[in-house]
Amino acid sequence: MKNLLLKIIGSAMIFLLVSGISFAQQATSGSEVKNQERNMVEEQNALQDQNQIQEQNQIQNQNQVQEQTAIDEQNQVQEQNQIQNQNKVQEQTAAGEQNKVQEQTAAGEQNKVQEQNRIKEQNAAGEPGQLKEQNAVQDQNRLRFRESLTEEQEEILENKEMTRSQKRNAFKESLTEEQKTMLREQQEVRTQQRNQLRNYSCEEQQQLMKQNRENTQTRTGGKGRGK
Repeated sequence: MKNLLLKIIGSAMIFLLVSGISFAQQATSGSEVKNQERNMVEEQNALQDQNQIQEQNQIQNQNQVQEQTAIDEQNQVQEQNQIQNQNKVQEQTAAGEQNKVQEQTAAGEQNKVQEQNRIKEQNAAGEPGQLKEQNAVQDQNRLRFRESLTEEQEEILENKEMTRSQKRNAFKESLTEEQKTMLREQQEVRTQQRNQLRNYSCEEQQQLMKQNRENTQTRTGGKGRGK
Protein backbone atom coordinates (compact mmCIF):
# COMPACT_ATOMS: atom_id res chain seq x y z
CA MET A 1 0.00 0.00 0.00
CA LYS A 2 2.85 2.36 0.83
CA ASN A 3 4.60 1.49 -2.43
CA LEU A 4 1.44 2.27 -4.38
CA LEU A 5 1.12 5.58 -2.59
CA LEU A 6 4.76 6.43 -3.32
CA LYS A 7 4.29 5.57 -6.99
CA ILE A 8 1.21 7.79 -7.21
CA ILE A 9 3.04 10.66 -5.54
CA GLY A 10 6.07 10.18 -7.80
CA SER A 11 3.89 10.06 -10.90
CA ALA A 12 2.12 13.26 -9.81
CA MET A 13 5.44 15.05 -9.22
CA ILE A 14 6.74 13.92 -12.60
CA PHE A 15 3.49 15.12 -14.24
CA LEU A 16 3.74 18.49 -12.50
CA LEU A 17 7.40 18.84 -13.51
CA VAL A 18 6.66 18.02 -17.15
CA SER A 19 3.66 20.38 -17.16
CA GLY A 20 5.79 23.19 -15.69
CA ILE A 21 8.50 22.71 -18.31
CA SER A 22 5.91 22.64 -21.11
CA PHE A 23 4.23 25.79 -19.76
CA ALA A 24 7.58 27.57 -19.51
CA GLN A 25 8.41 26.65 -23.13
CA GLN A 26 5.01 27.85 -24.32
CA ALA A 27 5.42 31.12 -22.39
CA THR A 28 8.89 31.62 -23.87
CA SER A 29 7.62 30.88 -27.39
CA GLY A 30 4.68 33.26 -26.95
CA SER A 31 7.01 35.99 -25.71
CA GLU A 32 9.28 35.55 -28.74
CA VAL A 33 6.30 35.76 -31.10
CA LYS A 34 5.13 38.93 -29.38
CA ASN A 35 8.65 40.41 -29.63
CA GLN A 36 8.78 39.59 -33.34
CA GLU A 37 5.38 41.15 -33.92
CA ARG A 38 6.41 44.26 -31.97
CA ASN A 39 9.63 44.52 -33.98
CA MET A 40 7.70 44.24 -37.25
CA VAL A 41 5.29 46.97 -36.15
CA GLU A 42 8.19 49.21 -35.13
CA GLU A 43 9.91 48.65 -38.50
CA GLN A 44 6.71 49.47 -40.38
CA ASN A 45 6.24 52.65 -38.32
CA ALA A 46 9.85 53.64 -38.99
CA LEU A 47 9.38 53.13 -42.74
CA GLN A 48 6.19 55.17 -42.71
CA ASP A 49 7.91 57.98 -40.80
CA GLN A 50 10.81 57.92 -43.26
CA ASN A 51 8.43 58.06 -46.25
CA GLN A 52 6.56 61.00 -44.71
CA ILE A 53 9.83 62.87 -44.14
CA GLN A 54 10.89 62.25 -47.75
CA GLU A 55 7.53 63.46 -49.07
CA GLN A 56 7.74 66.59 -46.92
CA ASN A 57 11.28 67.28 -48.16
CA GLN A 58 10.16 66.87 -51.77
CA ILE A 59 7.25 69.27 -51.25
CA GLN A 60 9.57 71.83 -49.62
CA ASN A 61 12.08 71.53 -52.48
CA GLN A 62 9.33 72.01 -55.06
CA ASN A 63 8.03 75.09 -53.23
CA GLN A 64 11.55 76.53 -53.05
CA VAL A 65 12.07 75.97 -56.79
CA GLN A 66 8.74 77.62 -57.61
CA GLU A 67 9.48 80.61 -55.37
CA GLN A 68 12.96 80.99 -56.88
CA THR A 69 11.50 80.83 -60.40
CA ALA A 70 8.98 83.56 -59.55
CA ILE A 71 11.74 85.70 -58.01
CA ASP A 72 13.92 85.22 -61.11
CA GLU A 73 11.07 86.28 -63.38
CA GLN A 74 10.42 89.34 -61.23
CA ASN A 75 14.14 90.23 -61.28
CA GLN A 76 14.18 89.89 -65.08
CA VAL A 77 11.24 92.27 -65.39
CA GLN A 78 12.98 94.75 -63.07
CA GLU A 79 16.22 94.46 -65.06
CA GLN A 80 14.36 95.06 -68.30
CA ASN A 81 12.68 98.15 -66.84
CA GLN A 82 16.04 99.43 -65.58
CA ILE A 83 17.61 98.91 -68.99
CA GLN A 84 14.76 100.74 -70.70
CA ASN A 85 15.08 103.64 -68.25
CA GLN A 86 18.83 103.74 -68.77
CA ASN A 87 18.33 103.79 -72.54
CA LYS A 88 15.86 106.67 -72.23
CA VAL A 89 18.34 108.61 -70.11
CA GLN A 90 21.13 107.85 -72.56
CA GLU A 91 19.00 108.94 -75.50
CA GLN A 92 18.08 112.17 -73.72
CA THR A 93 21.71 112.75 -72.76
CA ALA A 94 22.85 112.00 -76.30
CA ALA A 95 20.26 114.43 -77.70
CA GLY A 96 21.40 117.14 -75.26
CA GLU A 97 25.06 116.62 -76.13
CA GLN A 98 24.27 116.66 -79.80
CA ASN A 99 22.51 120.01 -79.45
CA LYS A 100 25.49 121.44 -77.57
CA VAL A 101 27.85 120.15 -80.25
CA GLN A 102 25.72 121.71 -82.99
CA GLU A 103 25.62 125.05 -81.15
CA GLN A 104 29.36 125.13 -80.41
CA THR A 105 30.76 123.76 -83.65
CA ALA A 106 31.46 125.80 -86.76
CA ALA A 107 30.59 125.03 -90.38
CA GLY A 108 33.51 122.59 -90.73
CA GLU A 109 32.26 120.48 -87.78
CA GLN A 110 28.74 120.09 -89.15
CA ASN A 111 29.85 117.32 -91.49
CA LYS A 112 31.01 115.26 -88.53
CA VAL A 113 27.68 115.79 -86.78
CA GLN A 114 25.92 114.64 -89.93
CA GLU A 115 28.12 111.55 -89.98
CA GLN A 116 27.16 110.88 -86.40
CA ASN A 117 23.48 111.15 -87.32
CA ARG A 118 24.00 108.78 -90.24
CA ILE A 119 25.52 106.19 -87.87
CA LYS A 120 22.59 106.55 -85.52
CA GLU A 121 20.14 106.09 -88.39
CA GLN A 122 21.93 102.90 -89.42
CA ASN A 123 21.73 101.61 -85.88
CA ALA A 124 18.07 102.58 -85.68
CA ALA A 125 17.41 100.57 -88.86
CA GLY A 126 19.25 97.56 -87.44
CA GLU A 127 18.97 96.29 -83.91
CA PRO A 128 16.09 98.58 -82.79
CA GLY A 129 14.06 97.22 -85.70
CA GLN A 130 14.66 93.72 -84.41
CA LEU A 131 13.65 94.89 -80.93
CA LYS A 132 10.38 96.23 -82.30
CA GLU A 133 9.67 92.88 -83.95
CA GLN A 134 10.49 91.07 -80.73
CA ASN A 135 8.24 93.45 -78.77
CA ALA A 136 5.40 92.65 -81.17
CA VAL A 137 6.00 88.92 -80.67
CA GLN A 138 6.14 89.48 -76.92
CA ASP A 139 2.81 91.33 -77.00
CA GLN A 140 1.24 88.47 -78.96
CA ASN A 141 2.58 85.94 -76.45
CA ARG A 142 1.19 87.96 -73.54
CA LEU A 143 -2.21 88.16 -75.26
CA ARG A 144 -2.21 84.40 -75.90
CA PHE A 145 -1.28 83.76 -72.29
CA ARG A 146 -4.07 86.00 -70.96
CA GLU A 147 -6.60 84.33 -73.24
CA SER A 148 -5.49 80.90 -72.02
CA LEU A 149 -6.24 81.71 -68.36
CA THR A 150 -9.01 79.64 -66.82
CA GLU A 151 -11.67 80.95 -64.47
CA GLU A 152 -9.86 79.28 -61.58
CA GLN A 153 -6.59 81.06 -62.46
CA GLU A 154 -8.34 84.42 -62.78
CA GLU A 155 -9.97 83.90 -59.40
CA ILE A 156 -6.54 83.18 -57.90
CA LEU A 157 -5.08 86.38 -59.36
CA GLU A 158 -8.05 88.46 -58.18
CA ASN A 159 -8.23 86.89 -54.71
CA LYS A 160 -7.61 89.66 -52.15
CA GLU A 161 -7.53 87.35 -49.15
CA MET A 162 -4.40 85.48 -50.29
CA THR A 163 -0.89 86.85 -49.84
CA ARG A 164 1.38 87.46 -52.80
CA SER A 165 3.35 84.31 -52.03
CA GLN A 166 0.19 82.22 -51.76
CA LYS A 167 -1.10 83.62 -55.04
CA ARG A 168 2.20 82.86 -56.75
CA ASN A 169 2.32 79.28 -55.49
CA ALA A 170 -1.34 78.59 -56.26
CA PHE A 171 -1.03 80.14 -59.74
CA LYS A 172 2.08 78.14 -60.59
CA GLU A 173 0.49 74.90 -59.49
CA SER A 174 -2.49 75.61 -61.77
CA LEU A 175 -0.37 76.24 -64.91
CA THR A 176 -0.79 73.82 -67.80
CA GLU A 177 2.12 72.57 -69.89
CA GLU A 178 1.09 74.90 -72.73
CA GLN A 179 1.07 77.89 -70.40
CA LYS A 180 4.47 76.93 -68.99
CA THR A 181 5.81 76.75 -72.56
CA MET A 182 4.45 80.24 -73.31
CA LEU A 183 6.13 81.61 -70.17
CA ARG A 184 9.45 80.04 -71.19
CA GLU A 185 9.16 81.60 -74.66
CA GLN A 186 8.49 85.02 -73.13
CA GLN A 187 11.52 84.62 -70.89
CA GLU A 188 13.74 83.73 -73.88
CA VAL A 189 12.54 86.79 -75.81
CA ARG A 190 13.19 89.02 -72.78
CA THR A 191 16.72 87.63 -72.49
CA GLN A 192 17.40 88.34 -76.18
CA GLN A 193 16.03 91.87 -75.85
CA ARG A 194 18.15 92.56 -72.78
CA ASN A 195 21.33 91.40 -74.54
CA GLN A 196 20.57 93.42 -77.67
CA LEU A 197 19.77 96.55 -75.67
CA ARG A 198 23.06 96.24 -73.80
CA ASN A 199 25.02 95.77 -77.02
CA TYR A 200 23.25 98.68 -78.69
CA SER A 201 23.84 100.96 -75.70
CA CYS A 202 27.55 100.13 -75.58
CA GLU A 203 28.03 100.76 -79.32
CA GLU A 204 26.15 104.06 -79.15
CA GLN A 205 28.18 105.22 -76.18
CA GLN A 206 31.45 104.36 -77.92
CA GLN A 207 30.40 106.25 -81.05
CA LEU A 208 29.37 109.31 -79.03
CA MET A 209 32.64 109.29 -77.07
CA LYS A 210 34.65 108.98 -80.29
CA GLN A 211 32.70 111.83 -81.89
CA ASN A 212 33.15 114.04 -78.83
CA ARG A 213 36.92 113.42 -78.85
CA GLU A 214 37.10 114.36 -82.53
CA ASN A 215 35.04 117.51 -81.94
CA THR A 216 37.24 118.48 -78.98
CA GLN A 217 40.41 118.00 -81.05
CA THR A 218 38.91 120.06 -83.89
CA ARG A 219 37.97 122.94 -81.58
CA THR A 220 41.40 122.85 -79.94
CA GLY A 221 43.12 122.91 -83.34
CA GLY A 222 40.94 125.83 -84.48
CA LYS A 223 41.82 127.90 -81.43
CA GLY A 224 45.51 127.15 -81.93
CA ARG A 225 45.35 128.37 -85.53
CA GLY A 226 43.48 131.48 -84.47
CA LYS A 227 46.29 132.44 -82.10
